[in-house]
Amino acid sequence: MPTKMFKYCSSLPKSSLASVSDLENKWNYMKSTYVKNYMDGSYLLFSPGIHKSVSEGQGWLLVMSASMKDKVVFDRAVNYYLRYRDPVSHIMYWRQTEQNGEIISLDDDKTSATDGDLDLAYGLFLGFDTWKEPRYEELARQSLNAIKKLMVHNTYRHFKLGNWALDDSDYGNAARTSDLMFGHIQLFQLVDKSFDWGSVLATSLKMSQQLFERNSMNTGLLPDFTRYVNNRWERPTGRVLETEKDPMYNWNACRNPMRFVAAFCNDGSDFNNLKAQMNTMHSWVKSFAASPGDIKAVYDLNGTPLESY
Repeated sequence: MPTKMFKYCSSLPKSSLASVSDLENKWNYMKSTYVKNYMDGSYLLFSPGIHKSVSEGQGWLLVMSASMKDKVVFDRAVNYYLRYRDPVSHIMYWRQTEQNGEIISLDDDKTSATDGDLDLAYGLFLGFDTWKEPRYEELARQSLNAIKKLMVHNTYRHFKLGNWALDDSDYGNAARTSDLMFGHIQLFQLVDKSFDWGSVLATSLKMSQQLFERNSMNTGLLPDFTRYVNNRWERPTGRVLETEKDPMYNWNACRNPMRFVAAFCNDGSDFNNLKAQMNTMHSWVKSFAASPGDIKAVYDLNGTPLESY
């Protein structure tokens, strides 16, 4: 398998931004605080309430543990993933709930959240690249096959919201901007030549660019959700899936800076427009934030904060 795509994820950075010991200390803190054990597996805690974990968290746990070369956590995270993976489609059920002392996926939760499966496939490929265990690659390819079969729109070529969002349904033309994982798509292109990942990458870049140019040229912010309407990716006018703040920069879109910047750790030659967007966001944040604590949880795309915390 090609390794250049994994360079920035499977090796600790050697820049002045973070020392190896600093990263390890933060990883140990995260493990002790948020990584919980259940039977032979481990999961990333979603909530102290009954809803214990979600597939997005489990995918991220695989990515982090592979990046930190923590095989104990990685193997336990794989065990947990397999416990809540559909045996036929190979999606991971999007949420797990504690009930009578057991952690289960309720029937209504036995569908996928695309961002979770994207990280799961990516994390498994990272694990294979790090430890060369064939089982990891096999699981990664099963996950990738589920993504391309069930979560890519056959015509528009975007990542749909999940396996439940059929192409011709009311949700078929909807997308989360947090699913714009350009580095993941680059990897998928390298390891899977049987699928047109190039069109998915082109659509993802076009989505980001059109939303930026029409809504946030002064901030670089994207909405949590978007719809493909009249041959363009448009900001919605109200609730798409979760709340009335779906058109805002909220708990989904807040992942975009991390996802977008990761693309430039590899070959960023395809991403000139994306770089302009990231530069805009950087300038906007620097204009008012002296520290991360100055950044609020939710923003309108014009930069108006919508929460006080």
